Amino acid sequence: MEYQEAAPKIIKSIKEKDFIVSEHVVRSIMAGKITVRMIDEAVLSGKIIEVHKYPERANSFLIAGASGKNSIHVVCSFNNAHMMLLFAYIPSLPVWRDHLTRNLNKRSFDVNKRSQNCFFCGGALNNITFASFDYRLDGALYVVNNLDAALCTQCGEKYISPDTAKKINDLIASGSFSGTEMVHVVRL
Repeated sequence: MEYQEAAPKIIKSIKEKDFIVSEHVVRSIMAGKITVRMIDEAVLSGKIIEVHKYPERANSFLIAGASGKNSIHVVCSFNNAHMMLLFAYIPSLPVWRDHLTRNLNKRSFDVNKRSQNCFFCGGALNNITFASFDYRLDGALYVVNNLDAALCTQCGEKYISPDTAKKINDLIASGSFSGTEMVHVVRL
């Protein structure tokens, strides 16, 4: 799908609430950075500024819009009949000079560096320590604390080294848990 065909379909999907939302967007919502209302306003007031073409999957569209005084980026794509919201974030340095212009000086790729740009959104990765990494396995929630990771400054995706992944795998497989924590649950 090209830009000319996508723009009216995106607006129609937002107005009719005919879309699905990715976990990346849910993370931004739960972090309090973005609301569904902000996404709606950004898409309806915005314009497509980039079309990302992928041979293995459908094109995705980067929309730059606004909600109140906030510039918002929304990335969406279409899967069969439904639109998917893939990312929603507030554009900022180092990836964006302003809400319409990428900061190309910060997007260089060096295969020798450990942290690169995020595969999913292209955001800058910052090395962090004492991060919390959580995931579900067979219905159980696992939280891993005190690990080194690279964190995407835009979408929140975390990347860990193969050694760290193996250590986590070994600890979970052996049942070596250091404790439990209270988890806040939201039921719909």
